[in-house]
Amino acid sequence: MKKWIVLLLILMVGLKAKGQDYTDEIKLMTDSAISINYAEMRKYVDKKLLKTAYFDNLFIINEYNEPLDYLRAPVRLNLKRLNLSDRKSKKIVGKGVNVWKVITSLKNDKFYIVIIDLYVTYKKSVYNLSNGGGLEVIFQYSHGENRWLLLSTKRGSV
Repeated sequence: MKKWIVLLLILMVGLKAKGQDYTDEIKLMTDSAISINYAEMRKYVDKKLLKTAYFDNLFIINEYNEPLDYLRAPVRLNLKRLNLSDRKSKKIVGKGVNVWKVITSLKNDKFYIVIIDLYVTYKKSVYNLSNGGGLEVIFQYSHGENRWLLLSTKRGSV
């Protein structure tokens, strides 16, 4: 009887360990899109099409104007957090800052990530957002390979 209990416990521990192997693919794809955008914008800085200071005060937000802080790429790339609905943001944004707004959507078997490059200012109790273009990254789910594949990237007016 004790052997069965020990065997059952070993099997349960094995199943529990397998359950912990979960990775959030949406976060990984969003991280990848941010890294792709960062690399492309870095090329613009290298070609002198953007000022080097562009990355010094760069913030990242989600589609609800809240901080996008659950990802690895913003931390790794030194992108700052910003919450436009917070009173403290008005002081930060007052002089103008560069912001990447990340919008995600799922349509059928395609996952779209749009990163809009914004210049945000705050004057007279109003936020002003200037669109500087952006990047659209599309991933498609491959049922044969049972994973998401990068389908395309497109820079331009978003």
